[in-house]
Amino acid sequence: APFVLATCVRGLFLPTAYFLDSMQKGCGQPGWNIVLLVSEQITRMVLYVVLIPRYQIGGVFAAFAAGLLVKSVVGWIMVDRAIVRLRLPFWSTFGAPLLAGALNFLLWWTLRD
Repeated sequence: APFVLATCVRGLFLPTAYFLDSMQKGCGQPGWNIVLLVSEQITRMVLYVVLIPRYQIGGVFAAFAAGLLVKSVVGWIMVDRAIVRLRLPFWSTFGAPLLAGALNFLLWWTLRD
């Protein structure tokens, strides 16, 4: 039970990391994938040495999450620079979901009785 939150935080980074692996392999950039995997593993190993003596299993969770975070940040920067420019159009990213959520809320709010 004490590590449920740590497991959930770790789980937040898993989809981005796995998606990056697939994207780079699919785009013919396996060398970049190796760079990301090595950076992730080095981050984990260094943090294992630093965190496990003090925090035991909590240090393992923290090191795992930090390794995935490093991999995700570095990987998305690499994707943005070399594979495809990442754009966030306002309407499709923010406007339409907010409008749909507001309309859904209003519909269910009016039907609550």
